Amino acid sequence: SGSSNNSSSCSGSGNASNSKISQDLHHGHGNNGPQQQQQLNTARLDTILRERSISAIDVLRIHVLGRELSVLRSARALFQAGTVGAVAVAIFGPKGELPPRQRQDAAAIGKFLREHGFDLHYQGKRNQEAEDLLANEQSLAEGTSTLVAE
Repeated sequence: SGSSNNSSSCSGSGNASNSKISQDLHHGHGNNGPQQQQQLNTARLDTILRERSISAIDVLRIHVLGRELSVLRSARALFQAGTVGAVAVAIFGPKGELPPRQRQDAAAIGKFLREHGFDLHYQGKRNQEAEDLLANEQSLAEGTSTLVAE
């Protein structure tokens, strides 16, 4: 088939509340297509909330192509303060949209959320059964699915 496969990798530096990252975009099949570089502005979630006087998040949706756990870890203070009511995290199955080197650790995502007081819901399973599914890559749904934590 003549389908296009876009992939990207990002790099950035610093712990500033607002920063720029450089993103390499690859177009074509795999990472062998033409490459472009794009500058993206970024901001920390806690900074955005403070600047806009937002004190609560009903649902935090995270779909960042393999960097979900790092986003969750960076929001640890928000979870500890009870700012976030629920989290919906993209989970990539064995044939998902990420190359193997960018695969996420679905089990660590589930464990992190449980450790922060959330109940897990994944593929009709709850809590420990959901964690067990997340720990077994072969039991993950094909493509992209959603882990809900509330």
